Amino acid sequence: MVTNQYFQYLFQAPEQKLYQQLVDESIRIRGMDVYYIGRRLTNYDKLYGTDDQSVYDTAYMIEMYLETWSGFAGDGQISTMMAGLEIRDQVVWGLSRKRYIEELADLLNSSRPREGDLIYVPIFKRCFQIKFVNQWEMLMPLGMVPTWQITCELFEYSGEVFATGISDIDDALNAVSTNYLNYALTDEHGNLLTDDDGNYLVQDDYSLSNLVPLSDNENILDEVATKDYIDFSGPADPFDARPFDEGAELVGEP
Repeated sequence: MVTNQYFQYLFQAPEQKLYQQLVDESIRIRGMDVYYIGRRLTNYDKLYGTDDQSVYDTAYMIEMYLETWSGFAGDGQISTMMAGLEIRDQVVWGLSRKRYIEELADLLNSSRPREGDLIYVPIFKRCFQIKFVNQWEMLMPLGMVPTWQITCELFEYSGEVFATGISDIDDALNAVSTNYLNYALTDEHGNLLTDDDGNYLVQDDYSLSNLVPLSDNENILDEVATKDYIDFSGPADPFDARPFDEGAELVGEP
């Protein structure tokens, strides 16, 4: 049995154009203005798929629709032995394909949104990182897909450089930077200053305790330096293979 030859809707350009316009209008009505922040790679490793230090220096405003409006999706909060507590809350944004081509494609030199780029939401004051862009949507009404489905997670800062020129973005993310090069002293030409041993000279106010209030690295180092937490003397010595004798004195020479 073949499909009905009188209803061929897959290649009707006027209907497709109307559908795209209706979707764009609905996003403008029910969506929100966000900043799309493009990621610039400085030293990309093709083998490991990583970059030493990504730079985010461009941000463009565009409208998007928050599809997971009822709350976060994803795996939520999980705890693993190696990584500890991980928060994998996800949100899905809808971005008009037509609007992306008009506003961002040439500026970002990309025909689609890219994994690794960021979406900053001013109303939430939160930054989301793109984890997956669905390019193979199976449901295609009228033979076309009007939007990109962009799956994001809350951005985890790990030393990236932010210089978008938008103070709300740059100040918020650079404030949590623990990269000591951001606090390094420079000359009038912007060159980093070093001592005789080649170590960078940093400002006096650089301190992990000040940058990360909940960190206790320095306290732990001070305690370890002044106290002996592991005592291998006596019958509690885990490296003593002899049978334990309550009457024997195991401290000192056997």
